Amino acid sequence: MRNVEVILFYSKSKGVVFYVPYCLFQNFSEFSRNGFSDWKRPKSINKYKNSLSHKTYVIKMKNRSS
Repeated sequence: MRNVEVILFYSKSKGVVFYVPYCLFQNFSEFSRNGFSDWKRPKSINKYKNSLSHKTYVIKMKNRSS
């Protein structure tokens, strides 16, 4: 199995970061629609990182790359 890079996309015009797998697989979530911009509380992104959906999307990305 190949390594999969975590892909973040920074929108300069919006000043937010988008996590590409969420945009691909979960386009209805707040994180995929609005991105992440809570720069004063960067640890709040951990709620996404530790979620079941995040783990599922990482597996989907790995499967797509193989």
